[in-house]
Amino acid sequence: MIRYELFLRSSTALPGEVLEQIRGQADEADLSLDPYRNPDGELLGLDLGTDPDSPRAARLCELAFALAREHQLTVYDPQLGRAVTAGDAELISQQLARSAAFTFAAPVASAATDEGRMSPTLRLWLLVIGMMGLAFLLIKAMTCLAR
Repeated sequence: MIRYELFLRSSTALPGEVLEQIRGQADEADLSLDPYRNPDGELLGLDLGTDPDSPRAARLCELAFALAREHQLTVYDPQLGRAVTAGDAELISQQLARSAAFTFAAPVASAATDEGRMSPTLRLWLLVIGMMGLAFLLIKAMTCLAR
């Protein structure tokens, strides 16, 4: 499953109550939220995400930029590969649409490629029959050379 994410980052550690406040807002918007911590366990940001084809995907940008303003966070879009601002909302929406199209196409493509594959059992039987045929030809060649 593909998930579209926006990373919210802080240059300093965020208080724990900020995480709980943001978690409540993410739950209300039905978005996933993963805390981002440094090796010492300090909260340095959050990853907000959703399925790209979900109706709540538009809410992802709204909430991310509202939280960034409220808590002085930088928003980074890993799909675009750079920090983004509220002015990039249209570009993010376009990327979300491309991701949604890929999400829809991916299962169809994988199903089509699996159709022509042999089962492991059939492959094993063909290998055994091939080896028996090869052994037969080898024995036949050795008997011809021995004469």
